Amino acid sequence: MLQQDEKTFLFKVVFEPMDGGWQACCPVFRHNGAISWGHTKEEAFFGVEELVKIILQDINDDSRTILVKNKHIDRLPGRILRLRLGGG
Repeated sequence: MLQQDEKTFLFKVVFEPMDGGWQACCPVFRHNGAISWGHTKEEAFFGVEELVKIILQDINDDSRTILVKNKHIDRLPGRILRLRLGGG
């Protein structure tokens, strides 16, 4: 159940094999450094999840707007990252 000020965000995470493991990237926040490496896709995914949480908190603290919709990104193969933030 969502609390009063809680918001849910959905972001695409894409994967590439790299150096014996996997690189995961959240394209929406690539320019903010939302790129992680792991031995498995799951490790890389959780690394990106932590980075996106930090980025979203920074954006929220600065009262900046998040541009989420991008048709090009929606077509990329990958996994959806769902984050709930706020609500005390």
